[in-house]
Amino acid sequence: MGYVENQAFTNYQIYFAFPVCYGLLPSIILIITDLLTYRNTNKLQIIRQRQIFQKQLTSIMLIQILIILFSTLPYVIFFAEYSIFTAKMAKSTNQRAIELMITNIVSITCYITFACPFFDFFASSTSFRKEAKILFLCRKTTPLRTNQMVSYPTTSLKNIKSTTINKK
Repeated sequence: MGYVENQAFTNYQIYFAFPVCYGLLPSIILIITDLLTYRNTNKLQIIRQRQIFQKQLTSIMLIQILIILFSTLPYVIFFAEYSIFTAKMAKSTNQRAIELMITNIVSITCYITFACPFFDFFASSTSFRKEAKILFLCRKTTPLRTNQMVSYPTTSLKNIKSTTINKK
């Protein structure tokens, strides 16, 4: 199988797609949404509830930022640095195979960004752990149990006596 190279596409990948789309863009979107969420927590009326929520949110945000940095930086560095320096070199089939293996290994680390938020939330938020426990154990919460409707057969309704209230 032959090796086909399109220089314009290679330049696009090296100088735009890898550094921006895989490196900067996810980090910038995460930071913006985290800051907006943090700002919205200031609108909570109960001070103690706001403090607890902000503490959990801060730990979640810091862990998420670290996960994104450690999972996307190897990918961006490999493609930005290595691809730029070796783009013009003539490569043997063995060298291309090694690069492809490294590319696959480094690409897998990018999936950590999308796989870890659940574990991040689970590890850093007490309220998330409680809700996840309720969800996974298929338990109903207390308010739902007290608000359930119970049907009665119509035969039992005939035995109910009517009472009147005397007004004085």
